Amino acid sequence: MTLLSVRGLSKEFVSRRGFLRHSDRHLALKDVSFDLAPGEILGLVGESGSGKTTLGRCVQRLIEPSAGDVVFDGTSLRALPSKALRVLRRRIAFVFQDPYASLNPRLTVGRIVAEPIEIHSLAASRAARRSRIKALLAEVGLPEDAAHRYPHQFSGGQRQRISIARALACDPDLIIADEPVSALDVSIQAQILNLLADLRARRGVTMLFISHDLEVVRYLCDRVAVLYRGRLVEIGATEEVIRRPQHEYTRSLIAAVPRRRIEHLPLRSPPAGLEEGE
Repeated sequence: MTLLSVRGLSKEFVSRRGFLRHSDRHLALKDVSFDLAPGEILGLVGESGSGKTTLGRCVQRLIEPSAGDVVFDGTSLRALPSKALRVLRRRIAFVFQDPYASLNPRLTVGRIVAEPIEIHSLAASRAARRSRIKALLAEVGLPEDAAHRYPHQFSGGQRQRISIARALACDPDLIIADEPVSALDVSIQAQILNLLADLRARRGVTMLFISHDLEVVRYLCDRVAVLYRGRLVEIGATEEVIRRPQHEYTRSLIAAVPRRRIEHLPLRSPPAGLEEGE
C-alpha cells in the first residue's frame, strides 16, 4: 500500500536579468520518483542546493512542479483545483527548519496552534478548541500555560515543539519535516527526534524527513533517498545504504563523516521522555 507516490517530478526555475531580460534557467529537480508507505519515515538527504526543500514544497504544491505528478492516497495533487487542494492539505503538514522564523511573534502559542483548527473548522466551539490546543501542547511535551505565552519566551527546542503541535492540529497523515533539528543543539536534537519517533508510534503518521545529517537520518528513518543535483541517485533501507552505498555521491557523503562517527552512528532507540534540558 502506498500513501504518497511521486512520479517523474521536475522543477525548473526561470529568472530574468539585465536590460535585454536574458533568462537564466535552473533545473532544481530532474525526473524524481519514489513511493512512501503509510507509517514509514523516509529520509531525504543531500548537500545544500541538491533540491531537497524544493521537492518537499512541490509535494504539497506550495510551489508548482514543472513536470511529473504527486499522487496522495490515490488522488493526483496536480489535477486538483484550488478549493479541493485546500481540503486535502489538511492531511499534509509541514515543519520548517527555523522554528522562530516560522512562528508569528505577534501571536500567542495558543493562537498559533489554533489557526489551522479555525481555518479548517475542526472545533465546534471555543471550549472544544481550547481543549484541542491543550491536548496538542501536552502531546509535544509543553505545559498548559504555554498557550498564553509568545514564541520569544521559549528555547529553540521548545519553539520546534510548538511548530510540531501546529503541524499536528489537523491530524495529518503525512508530515514533511524540512531540516527540523539542524538549528538545535545536539542534546536537544535527540529529544525532538524521539518526539517524532513517538508520534509515529502513537499516531501512525508518515514522514518525509529532509536532512543533510546521516547520523540524524539513521537514528530516525526506515529508508533513505539520496538527492544529487536534483536527481534521485540512490534509495533503500537506511542501514543498507549507509553500510553498502552504490552511488559515488552517496559514498562521498559518507566519506565526509569522520570514520569513527560513521562506525558508531546511533540506531533508533525507544522514545525518551519529553523533558527539555535548556
